[in-house]
Amino acid sequence: MTIEAMKQGLEALESIRRYGLDTLSGRVDGPDDRDWQRAGVNEMTKRARIGVESLRQAIAEAEKQEPVAWQWLTTAHFRKKLPKDAEKGAWNPLYTHPQPKREPL
Repeated sequence: MTIEAMKQGLEALESIRRYGLDTLSGRVDGPDDRDWQRAGVNEMTKRARIGVESLRQAIAEAEKQEPVAWQWLTTAHFRKKLPKDAEKGAWNPLYTHPQPKREPL
């Protein structure tokens, strides 16, 4: 997942959360059954908050890292350094992630 995609996901989740808060405050009309509406919106808001927090953490971790290589669009063409005349958006950064700690047997 690229940083741009994570940011788009974060923006979408924040808009869901805002809608949920607006509905709970009574600013948006919904179904006649207010208890059902409140329960659904409450769950939606809770899930959006969890998604927002995890995306924020993923974005922060990804922005800390330096790419180990660059990939040309979605091909198998890789470079260790980004070319000086690189087209914007044509080269995707590739990152490593820490290996999980292994417990002794």
